[in-house]
Amino acid sequence: MTTVLVVDDEPDIALICRLALTLAGYEVEERGSGKDALEYLADVTPDVVLLDLRLPDLSGWEVLDRLRDSGRLSALNVILFSAHSSAAQDAVNAGCVSFISKPFTPDDLVAHVAAAAARKV
Repeated sequence: MTTVLVVDDEPDIALICRLALTLAGYEVEERGSGKDALEYLADVTPDVVLLDLRLPDLSGWEVLDRLRDSGRLSALNVILFSAHSSAAQDAVNAGCVSFISKPFTPDDLVAHVAAAAARKV
């Protein structure tokens, strides 16, 4: 089963992601902060990471930098998502497989995750 890690501190967004992705057949893990996500990723390698830019501790950019600097996780399929659509090109330039602008539809979310999961890491 394909595993998706959702990193977002907004419970409503995390719930929407969990419901949409679970209904689409994905296993979903959730973390509400960058530090919690990095702790989880120390032991587990999900197929896709949905990473919010604005988190209460580390920014999404900081989490992404740490992932890219780690050997095992450097090629992880990361989808950045944010209400700041101006970050889309920066996300792609930083090596993200995709960018999702908030608000998003569940169908759009699932499509982005399916495309990312189909990529080989």
